[in-house]
Amino acid sequence: MKRSLPWLICLSFFLWSQPATEISTYQGWVLWNVGQGQWLTRVEAQTCSHFDLGGEKAPWQSVKNLCQHRTNLIFLSHDDQDHLSFLLSFLRKFPKACIINKPHLRKPSLGKKLLPYFCQEKFPEKWQLIHSPTLQKRNNRNSQVVLAQGVLIPGDSTRSDEKIWAPKLRTSLNKQAAVKVLILGHHGSLTSTSIGLLNATPNLRLALASARAARYGHPHPKVIERLQKRKTPVLSTENWGHVFFQSFN
Repeated sequence: MKRSLPWLICLSFFLWSQPATEISTYQGWVLWNVGQGQWLTRVEAQTCSHFDLGGEKAPWQSVKNLCQHRTNLIFLSHDDQDHLSFLLSFLRKFPKACIINKPHLRKPSLGKKLLPYFCQEKFPEKWQLIHSPTLQKRNNRNSQVVLAQGVLIPGDSTRSDEKIWAPKLRTSLNKQAAVKVLILGHHGSLTSTSIGLLNATPNLRLALASARAARYGHPHPKVIERLQKRKTPVLSTENWGHVFFQSFN
């Protein structure tokens, strides 16, 4: 990974510097620099899959360049504002977009607004829903966890919940589905990314944080230390901007 990281970073800058007419041909992952929040997009030939749509600033033009001529699917981990603050605006800008899963929504009014936007299609076979909790009082514990093509996306799932679902990563997934990239839970907060989770992801090659350390202290130094002990590089959108990367599967 030490050899491939410079290439990964150079690729990120290369792609970001391309004009809109060329960047629209890109296929791969983008972790958008939204400040404190999360918006992750998987770009394929015909589809843009968005894992949460929240944060402090939205990269509308860049997303439009990539996704306006593709089918747009949305996966929502839970209904914290920093994970869905752009959702309603996105649905207005991309009227054919649909939500592929059913998260816990605490506000009935939001549920009514979203009702017409849930997909008729089945959950994509290439994604694995690792954890879908029953309704919890603490909203972070309502996070649904998904593994998509080697990228683990845990939302704000807590360390106590990681104890429930992390063992599944070791016992039920084959080598081809191994976790290679981790989107740090709760933006790298100390409430997530436990040692137990890291022990359950021995093939992890890269960790990404969507956060603003200057304001919120994320990713937490102890989380970074845990990953460094495993020689796993950590990139933060605060430092690198939009991060373009390829999954390793």
